[in-house]
Amino acid sequence: MSDRPLPRHLDPRRPAVVPRKRRSWLGRLLPALVVLAAAASVLTVGGSSSSGVQQAAELSQFDPGNIISDEVFFFGAGMSVPDIQAFIDTKGATCVTGNDGTPCLRVFRQNTTDRPSDAYCGGYAGAAQETAASIIAKVALSCGINPKVLLVMLEKERGLIRASGAALTSGDYRIAMGYGCPDTAPCDAQYYGFQNQVYMAAWQMQKYAKNPQNYAYKAGRTNNIYWHPNLACGAAPVYIQNQATAGLYNYTPYQPNSAALGNGGNTSCSSYGNRNFWMYFTDWFISTQSDSVAQASPRGNLEALTLTSAGFRAVGWSFDPDAAQTPVPLKILVDGTAVVSGKTGLPRPDVATVFGPGGANSGYSVEGHLSQGQHQVCVVADNAGGKGVPISLGCRTLDFTNVRPTVTIDVLAEQPDGSVKIGGWAFDGDGTPVELHVYDNGKGRSYSPTLARPDVYSMHAVAGPNAGYEIDLGPLSGTHNICVFGVDTVAPGNNTLLRCQTFSYKAPLGRVDAVTETAAGTLQISGWAFDPSVPTFSADTHVYVNGRGVAVRADQPRPDIARAFPGAGEAHGFAMEAPAVAGTNGVCVYSINFGMAGPHLPLVCSDFPFPYQPPLANVELITAAGPGQARVVGWAYDNSVPKAPVTMHYWVDGKPFQAANADLARTDITRFYPAGGPNHGFDSTLTLTPGRHTVCVFVINNGVPGPNQLMRCGDVTV
Repeated sequence: MSDRPLPRHLDPRRPAVVPRKRRSWLGRLLPALVVLAAAASVLTVGGSSSSGVQQAAELSQFDPGNIISDEVFFFGAGMSVPDIQAFIDTKGATCVTGNDGTPCLRVFRQNTTDRPSDAYCGGYAGAAQETAASIIAKVALSCGINPKVLLVMLEKERGLIRASGAALTSGDYRIAMGYGCPDTAPCDAQYYGFQNQVYMAAWQMQKYAKNPQNYAYKAGRTNNIYWHPNLACGAAPVYIQNQATAGLYNYTPYQPNSAALGNGGNTSCSSYGNRNFWMYFTDWFISTQSDSVAQASPRGNLEALTLTSAGFRAVGWSFDPDAAQTPVPLKILVDGTAVVSGKTGLPRPDVATVFGPGGANSGYSVEGHLSQGQHQVCVVADNAGGKGVPISLGCRTLDFTNVRPTVTIDVLAEQPDGSVKIGGWAFDGDGTPVELHVYDNGKGRSYSPTLARPDVYSMHAVAGPNAGYEIDLGPLSGTHNICVFGVDTVAPGNNTLLRCQTFSYKAPLGRVDAVTETAAGTLQISGWAFDPSVPTFSADTHVYVNGRGVAVRADQPRPDIARAFPGAGEAHGFAMEAPAVAGTNGVCVYSINFGMAGPHLPLVCSDFPFPYQPPLANVELITAAGPGQARVVGWAYDNSVPKAPVTMHYWVDGKPFQAANADLARTDITRFYPAGGPNHGFDSTLTLTPGRHTVCVFVINNGVPGPNQLMRCGDVTV
């Protein structure tokens, strides 16, 4: 059955049936329904009939095949008229008359009519101005349907138990149980009216039970149950375990999907009716399976919840009927998360007066921490023995105003020497001292801000002039998980985890790009080196040539490395020269590890052959070039360093006279020695004394050590 204008089992917008997200541990607790008569004027008790705050049923416990047991569902004497009235009074305590003048359920009355008995119900004796509680109790007994079921259906279908003000209209009574309101047609007017709706809904449940073969959903078999009236949403198989559950599906023929149970998914295919039935029943009456659970669960109350300088203090009482002499374990939940535990044990003679010896030491006083801001604090009594369940003793909202410390981490980074530096600033807006707690692999130390930070002081006078801190850990080796907390020395609930970071050895990186021979006879070794542990640091390389080593800082610009390792910068290149020998040269280059201790990275370690190669030259002309001048023309080339100009030495009359570079363009030479380029020609003028002279031309060796070559001697008269 459903209602209008939108069936409640499809409508998540109405306050009574908004899909609830999955709760934390607190949400899995079942509230107590504790009916106290004589004690009501002395003590209040957490539960549906008291001022205790209700807990929400945990939707993960919803079983589509066993929404409610037959034992509970068909127990017509489940509540008396006073019990039902007390329940409605409590749930509707804040109700105000509807805008159209419709009365709240707790004061609703109507003239009821007689109904004859039949195979499903025992009939109904009408009366003048009957209350809703009386109608519900009489129908429950007549049709053998638990009055708790009827109360829950009133809420499921129209929200009538808690409807108030603008949300309360005459239509809510007219189709109170959604009976005669199919999804595909208007509601049938012959079933209008509160008594009519309650009676016919209960009658229908018995009709399902006595004629199961006539209905789609049957107990004791697997049934394919749709998610939604839109059949395109699909269906899923459900093994229905009992008649009560089958009856609910015949009445509201949809099951909740994952989204309706708070697990995410397609809400457009969600139906809420049977989910809400189970949720409301569990919220209000603890268990859809057995009422005896409620009787075995702890009783108690949260009498006071007050603020302290560090957080809160919860005071009250609780005892377990099944284990009256055993202290009741308590859990205090803040915003749904258990933050502190305790137990009863304080003397409470007033409780003992009402409940007997079991209440003698049922008192508790538990303190806990809060962080700055508004919080819901709840006290939960765990079951101490027997078959009961945990219950909520109550919840309160507290506004904790102690200011959370302001802490900034400017740096948390590995250093080249393997230490970790932590730096920044911190202060407490309350003016109380603040600390930094640093945990290295779980072992903690406390630090205080002591360094001058005029920049912070200028913006936050309460911080004082010395709000800065700088902490060095190490040098370290291995793996270290370092966590930094800002600590409020007055209110530990304000303590804040600022950052956790893991530091461990990271192998340095690098590459030798070239090992080449130079004209001067040395080896030039170039490349790059980089340590990801300290990415902006210019690391060292160690270069060994023929067993002799030197440290070289990799700090030359390498834009390509900056592009490859964002944030590292350019200063990671290196280039150096080392003496060489003709023949084989052993070269080893290492990228040196910085940061956390670990091995260095060998970039290269190999033999490089650089044999002596005699220079080549051709002296094409030695001739007089005018008074007092001689001219020498030719070309020279050295395969060892082909692009380097070769030096020429000119001797005159057996003595060194002049040097020149063979660096003039000779494109004809390029055809024979393309690797060297065109610039290998020489054309030199020698200024001599008048007379006859002998001019000799030597080509000087480039590259690894080796002899120079005499290319030509010639006589010239100037």
